[in-house]
Amino acid sequence: MGTEMSRDLARLLDLKDNAQYGVLHISETKARQAVKWAQRMVAAAETAVLG
Repeated sequence: MGTEMSRDLARLLDLKDNAQYGVLHISETKARQAVKWAQRMVAAAETAVLG
């Protein structure tokens, strides 16, 4: 679980940094991927906290 969360977080932070500074426009496909990564992270965090 930790490895996947780490990978997803790195991907999301990379997108955030590029999008925030206007270097990159995110396509709809990439945005949908980002939502899936975030949802996976939330689900994993809930599992870790709630058991």
